[in-house]
Amino acid sequence: GKGLLRINGSSLNIEELSGRYSVRSDNVALISITDRCNLNCEHCVANANRNGLVGKELTLEELTRIFQYISGETNPYELDVEKKVFISGGEPSVRRDLGDIALACANEGLSTHICTNGLKITSDLLKKLIGKKIAFSVSLDGERDNHESIRGSGTFEPTIQKIREIHNAGFDLFLNTFLHEGNIRDMDYLLDFGAETGVLGINFIRAIPRGRG
Repeated sequence: GKGLLRINGSSLNIEELSGRYSVRSDNVALISITDRCNLNCEHCVANANRNGLVGKELTLEELTRIFQYISGETNPYELDVEKKVFISGGEPSVRRDLGDIALACANEGLSTHICTNGLKITSDLLKKLIGKKIAFSVSLDGERDNHESIRGSGTFEPTIQKIREIHNAGFDLFLNTFLHEGNIRDMDYLLDFGAETGVLGINFIRAIPRGRG
């Protein structure tokens, strides 16, 4: 149970956690567009690395066909629900065509979320995506010490700056937080920072027993 959130005084092991706290939804799709990443987080579900491809990446054309399929899919419960697509990795912004991928998704009428550590999000990318139905979910794991214990030394301030830049550009913004024993004390900081920065919500990420996790 090392590193996992304690519940009622006892640590859950990974098998318990993944079995008891999985959530399924028929209106949400998570699509990993790369296994590459500019960071090397120990808990990562991807076998992400900074030295090249881990697996073959889907092309823009292949991803567009997937978005078209999702857009045309009928809800089995005949409910009028918003379809959400989370574009993830690895780190999706290592792909030079991330902007085109996100636009292809949004152009199919899908609520599009880019899940990112934020560090490689450029002003040019933001300008390209402004005004579209695209949101950002940026990884922030607490105050400096806890964030950098996971993401690496020197990552905290640049992440904070990117979060502010994304918000100031007018995008809907969420935080992704990997929840563990060490950062549970940082929840007040995350809530205060989120309120100050216009964050719409915090997604708490559990440990997943795949990749490096």
